[in-house]
Amino acid sequence: MSVIKFKLKEEHIKLIKHIVFEKESLLSKQIKTSHDLTPWGGIDYYEDMGVILYGKPENFNPLDGNPFEWSRAQKDEMDTLFDEMGLAIEIVLNTQKFEPGYYKKRYHLPDWKRYK
Repeated sequence: MSVIKFKLKEEHIKLIKHIVFEKESLLSKQIKTSHDLTPWGGIDYYEDMGVILYGKPENFNPLDGNPFEWSRAQKDEMDTLFDEMGLAIEIVLNTQKFEPGYYKKRYHLPDWKRYK
């Protein structure tokens, strides 16, 4: 029987807490575009995640058309976290807890359990 294991990190939880479910964000109304929005309500994936994870950079203006350049290491971390968001959300919804840690489940069951 296969087991799936996953480490739910504090960074996953920060990102989950900032997900926007409304159809149109305030930002998209302000700039009057039809861009696809990120899960955090903005139009730039790295900008949205970077501000949530690392804080707002000095002299940051999301409306000036000059996005802040995150480091390659930061972008790599954001890419990994984004790829893991589906499992992270599944764990939070299934356990009904926002607790970082190690989780596992049987491949065919949605019943995540914390271990270690």
